[in-house]
Amino acid sequence: MGLAKPDFGLGSSTPVTPAVPGVTNTAGAFSARPATSPVAGDIYYHTDGPYFSRWTGSAWNVFRTSDLCGGILTFPPTLTLVGPVGFAQTTTRGPLAISMPNSAPDIGYVYEPYPAVAFTRIIHYTFNARYDVSSTYCGLMFTDNARIVTFGPIRGGAADQGLGVQWWNAVVGPTLNSNRYVGTAGTGIEAGKEGWLRISDDLVNITYSFSHNGGRDSSWIIVATEGSHAFIAAQTRLGLGMLCQSATVFTAVLTVDHYAATV
Repeated sequence: MGLAKPDFGLGSSTPVTPAVPGVTNTAGAFSARPATSPVAGDIYYHTDGPYFSRWTGSAWNVFRTSDLCGGILTFPPTLTLVGPVGFAQTTTRGPLAISMPNSAPDIGYVYEPYPAVAFTRIIHYTFNARYDVSSTYCGLMFTDNARIVTFGPIRGGAADQGLGVQWWNAVVGPTLNSNRYVGTAGTGIEAGKEGWLRISDDLVNITYSFSHNGGRDSSWIIVATEGSHAFIAAQTRLGLGMLCQSATVFTAVLTVDHYAATV
């Protein structure tokens, strides 16, 4: 039996007609979601984002209400912020959003320590740049705090430029060292649209991949593969970044609602 459609206009924590006897369906802000719920299968609809949570009996599993998610979401952890004045991260609704205002050329990023063992990171993102005439690169990144590599969507000249892997010579006033890969727009890898990025390091090679649905139907597309230390000899930081090449009047926002870590 399908779930009852929630009425988001009912207000915080308002009961919704249950679809399964004994199961409670409620709605409210993510921050107001109760720590526990009485019955396995209870549903909590997030009124401040396109998500719902399902109680397993011991924990909440979070899903997107769209068909793009590909499974249970893991909201990003608390990450350390590095960036210019005005670069910010917010996590008020569970997902993490990083934003770069009129400040460039510069890069801002949030990071965790780069793993010392083989690992994979997968993110689900939405990218939105409101008016720009510069180039903006964002998504997954890693660095030694001197050089930096970015992997994700690109926007420039007020147009979507697709997906790219770039090497940058500096984290302050960055200059492009090499375009390792530049894809094309029109594939859903565009401003205001959603996608999945995956980076894997097996200590020999780093592989960059993209998917429209989180690999749910084995649809991961390998974008590029290169040696683990082809550009940076000893990576120390891994996370989410945003780079703007020239000053302009706009705000770019990258929202990430899934950040899965496997080692």
